[in-house]
Amino acid sequence: MLDERDSAARCLSCFDNAEGSGVDGFSRVDIENEAEALASHKKSVQKLLTELEEERSASSSAVTEAMSMILRVQREMAGA
Repeated sequence: MLDERDSAARCLSCFDNAEGSGVDGFSRVDIENEAEALASHKKSVQKLLTELEEERSASSSAVTEAMSMILRVQREMAGA
């Protein structure tokens, strides 16, 4: 996250030397708004990835438990 802040700071420092409308026609406010939107998007993606990993873990546990039950039933049936 620190690298992103450094990149944003470097980008915004371009405005110190820019004339008029900023860099490539984008104002400082435009870039700040886009940077905020990007940060929000990245936060949302990270939250979704965390949720996905939790679901994967729960799914893996359920599969392990089901396989254990199947093997137990098979052993019981073989012994009967």
